[in-house]
Amino acid sequence: MILNNKITLFALLLVSINLFAFEDKAEKDLDEPIKNNDDYFEGNTVRYENRTYKEGIYTPVVFANNWELSDPFIQLGSDDVLNFYFDDLNEDLGDYSYTLIHCTYDWQASDLMATEFIDGFAENPINDFEESFNTYIRYINYRVQLPNADVKFTKSGNYILLVYENDDMESPVITQRFTVFEKKTEVVTDIMRPTDVNQMAYKQTIQFTIDHATYPIADPFQEIHVQILQNNRWDNAIGKLKPQFIQNNKLIYNYNDEASFDGNMEFRYLDLKSIQFKGEKIKSIKLEGDDFYHYTLFPEESRGYKQYLSQQDINGRFIIKNENDQSSHIDAGYAKVHFSLKADAPYEQGNVFVFGGLSNWQLDDRFKMTYNEREKMYELTAIVKQGYHNYLYALPEEQGINTEEIEGTHFQTENDYTILVYQRVFSEGYDRVIGYERENSRR
Repeated sequence: MILNNKITLFALLLVSINLFAFEDKAEKDLDEPIKNNDDYFEGNTVRYENRTYKEGIYTPVVFANNWELSDPFIQLGSDDVLNFYFDDLNEDLGDYSYTLIHCTYDWQASDLMATEFIDGFAENPINDFEESFNTYIRYINYRVQLPNADVKFTKSGNYILLVYENDDMESPVITQRFTVFEKKTEVVTDIMRPTDVNQMAYKQTIQFTIDHATYPIADPFQEIHVQILQNNRWDNAIGKLKPQFIQNNKLIYNYNDEASFDGNMEFRYLDLKSIQFKGEKIKSIKLEGDDFYHYTLFPEESRGYKQYLSQQDINGRFIIKNENDQSSHIDAGYAKVHFSLKADAPYEQGNVFVFGGLSNWQLDDRFKMTYNEREKMYELTAIVKQGYHNYLYALPEEQGINTEEIEGTHFQTENDYTILVYQRVFSEGYDRVIGYERENSRR
């Protein structure tokens, strides 16, 4: 499908102070590429990360092939589909649209024009929505499935799905990451203990080989980039690794420290599927005057210095579910959950966050706890949709997110690892994803 000439694509204008802002889309040509800058600031500036910009927007979720526990990766040219949902708790029906931004391996805007990475329309309204049913708190559930009749992918790579309102791309609502890959190579992975005796009990090392026997790579040291993800987290992804050896069309990455992750601890869980039966972690369930069911959890403790405890988890993800209904994305209600974490004194970093899929893998202010000096604990009341959720307690640090101090870290912890192989096609000006592999630390 040829792009409609009447639909224009927005572009980013790099201003003299190296901040970026959207140009008036009426003055920009459809094919002008979107530019990006590393400097982010408060407000509605679009960030190329998972982020919510508008009050009242909750529970963005993106998954592949109708399986809610899958990661947002689909294969180019296959029957794979990407499902994206979010809820609007505001009173009025929203006027929402979406567009796609093609990105480099490190989540900067690529130089591709819209006509080069999609077949279809650059901007599309979100017409698939449904009002919640039989819930105390009313909301509207919006949905986008990709590819669809209006948009088909023609290039692999990293993508941002940008949702905006009122036909104004300067009014972003949500940005969400996903990846389209090709299977041009085979990736063989080995998850092992680190060789450093000081790390053997705490970390997991990822070694792997990229086999490109049927796909030529002229200069792997310049063309190939890899990203290793733990439980689909980008905040602690490992990249910038070059092959250590090249042998018979195989690129060998046998790093130790450079490719090691904290094993972490198994995720805590929160079961909100029922408003009638309390799970073992729930102290009380009450319907309050604000029309929210209030789930009060028993106070929790730091696990920073505790021994490893094996328990089943879903590696930080969540499943939306009301156990009494069939269409949970519109039948599941919203609750206020009261978290509390015991602490004799505040942490030096200050803020503690509830962190995981329920916070969209961000240190989200809506999940920031405050310290109660009298009770000697951190407290939080957060709005969460009914279902089964995993989470950890996290602290901010200069280079990322620290879960080790409160949760501890152990080699035995079960984790999912994803390896993405990117090839910089210099003649075409974008990072192609030529390999994808997901492996579990217990397999």
